[in-house]
Amino acid sequence: MMAHMELNQEAMGRIQKLIEANFTGRDELYAAAQSLDDEARRRVCRRLADHLAGHAAELQQIVTACGVPPAEPLDTESMAHALFELAKMNHGEQGVLDAAAHGEQNLKDEYERAIDATSDRRTESVLHRQKKDVTLGEEVLRGMIGADEETLTGTQGQEPAKDENKPDEFRRA
Repeated sequence: MMAHMELNQEAMGRIQKLIEANFTGRDELYAAAQSLDDEARRRVCRRLADHLAGHAAELQQIVTACGVPPAEPLDTESMAHALFELAKMNHGEQGVLDAAAHGEQNLKDEYERAIDATSDRRTESVLHRQKKDVTLGEEVLRGMIGADEETLTGTQGQEPAKDENKPDEFRRA
C-alpha cells in the first residue's frame, strides 16, 4: 500500500474519471476481442484490456492513499459489446480495430487532462507511464489496421503514399 498522499480536488476528480475510463476501455477491448475472428488480434485486444485493468487498480491505490474511496467500474460491458458488433457489421474487422483505437485515443486525452491537473510528482510519473502504455496500445491497433489496408490494396513492400496532414513522426515512410 502507498503512503498517505494528498492531491488537489481537480486532480482527484480527474484521476477518478481516469479510473472509470480505464475500466470502460478494458470492457471495450474485451468486447472488441469477442468481435474479432482472428485469434492473434483477439489476444492483442485481451492483453491491452488486461493492462488497462492494471492501470485502474494502480490509480485506485493512489486515490485510496489519499483517504478517498476510489471509483468503481461503470456497467458498460453490454453497451461495449453492442458497439463492437455494430462496428464489425458495418466495417468488418477494420471497423472493430478502428473503434478500439479511437477508444485508446480518448483515454490518452483523459490522461492529458489528469496530468495537467496533477502537481504530485509521483502521481504524475505514474500517469505519464500509463499514458505511454495507452499510446503504444493505440499504435498497435492502428498498425493492425494498416496491415489490413496493405493486404487489401496489394501494397505490401511498396512505399505507401504520405499523408501530408500528419506530423512527420506519424507519417508512413
